[in-house]
Amino acid sequence: MKPKPHLDWDAQLLRLKERRLIIDDDDRALQTLRHVNLYRLRGYFHVYLSDEKTPSGLEVFKPNTRLDDLVSLIDFDFKLRGLLFEVLSQFELSLRTTFAYHGGQVDPQLHVSGEGLSDEFRSLNFSGKQDHIGWLQEYKKRVSRMGSEEFVRWHLENYNGELPIWVAVEIMDFGSLSKLLRSASQRLSYAIAGEYGCTPLLLKSWTASLNDLRNSVAHQNRLWNGVFPLAPKTNKRQLPSELFHLDAQDDYARHKIYSRLAILCWLDRDNRFKIDFKKRLLQLLGNFPPSHHVGLDQMGFPEDWNLLDIWN
Repeated sequence: MKPKPHLDWDAQLLRLKERRLIIDDDDRALQTLRHVNLYRLRGYFHVYLSDEKTPSGLEVFKPNTRLDDLVSLIDFDFKLRGLLFEVLSQFELSLRTTFAYHGGQVDPQLHVSGEGLSDEFRSLNFSGKQDHIGWLQEYKKRVSRMGSEEFVRWHLENYNGELPIWVAVEIMDFGSLSKLLRSASQRLSYAIAGEYGCTPLLLKSWTASLNDLRNSVAHQNRLWNGVFPLAPKTNKRQLPSELFHLDAQDDYARHKIYSRLAILCWLDRDNRFKIDFKKRLLQLLGNFPPSHHVGLDQMGFPEDWNLLDIWN
């Protein structure tokens, strides 16, 4: 099969019109196409498509669908990514600090020595490799890449590159930190999770899921109606009461963004992260683009979600 031919801006605009998308202003529409890749736009408009097709086989938009509808949805997603970047950055900073504090009490070099990490992490896995060694290899590469940073260079020159955990967490990416948390011993896990008022099982799962979400945010992925690989654990016997409703979600809803938003809201209770996350999120949700074809349910929001304790 031959690749599709390249379409210039005018041809892209014509293609949208052929699909019967209502465009009120051609110049403004062309500005949109120059800013938002048509293929990215496609990810937002598939829910607006009908079963009807043009003679050439193009799917046709449902009646009264306007380009402004798509632009509003893209703008909502953009603002949601911005807010999530803020709260996820604050959670990451908090987790770095908490892990460094409690990890340092166990062993200032626990990330290297393995003290305070699980036996499973330090043992040979099914493929005959040691997960801790693999983690250390990636960690050492990161130390090398950041050698020009003054605080890293100072430790390289004075301590043979041995960074204590409270320094090491500052050069780890969120994924490395998340993996180290998942590999923490029971004692260390309980100490860290206790700072957030939840169980180690939940915190480890939530952190992995939020790291997954952060990657989507960083790569400008679509969040509205997105499906995420890692579903956060929602064991009702361990959940705080404000999140009990997450345990009733079906499997598909668990992979939508709602559960992550609710978890972030709970983690930020009493405005822990100092960015008014819940207030700003509720304001953003209140301005969700009105349409017969899209809604918050496509983000995994349950019916009457705004009546739940977590949002009040």
